[in-house]
Amino acid sequence: MERIVLVSDADTPLGRELVRLFTARGHQVAALVGDARSPEFPGTASRVPLVVPWSRRSPAGARAAVLSVLNRFGVLEEAVVAGAPPVPSTLPHELASIDIERAVDQGLKGPIFLVRELLGVFLRRGQGVLSLVCFSERRDDESGPALELAIQEGWQGFAAGVLDAYAEKSVFANGFKIAGVAHEEAAAFIDRSLEEKARRITGRWFTFQPRGGLLGKR
Repeated sequence: MERIVLVSDADTPLGRELVRLFTARGHQVAALVGDARSPEFPGTASRVPLVVPWSRRSPAGARAAVLSVLNRFGVLEEAVVAGAPPVPSTLPHELASIDIERAVDQGLKGPIFLVRELLGVFLRRGQGVLSLVCFSERRDDESGPALELAIQEGWQGFAAGVLDAYAEKSVFANGFKIAGVAHEEAAAFIDRSLEEKARRITGRWFTFQPRGGLLGKR
């Protein structure tokens, strides 16, 4: 069944692959990208993704992006939001201030502003599917840069709070924790989980690691 789906961070390898998979399934896809970049996405004769610039630095950027999607399609049924993009692999004492600010803007502030807007849209509509993705190609037992780990933990904590807060609401909100796999495998897992279960249950973590996938409760 055709759905109107928003994909954030569509200019990352994971986001781009999600756009491709959802479009191939016949969904109408809105691909949110950084306002300085506007990549082209593959489509079909009747399904070409809508590319929407998204400024992560302010709540106005999130609001403008969501309004662009609503103006085009009239409705929004589903959203996949990924936080914590890669940040510089720099020792803490060598981090530039701009790197810290950019990591917080892109990995936490921007996605949180976006989720707030999406929840408002879904609650007013009385239904919606929200997927919050915590993804890293590094395994959980591998160390990483301090700033990257901080942003990842912050985003995962926010996602967990959303799942708890909206468990009894009309929004189906689930989390995806994926580590130690390539972005193609991660995207396929998200797509498959949504098709099989995640659009019909809420408040769950779907966890995927190299040895297989597990469905976990909140």
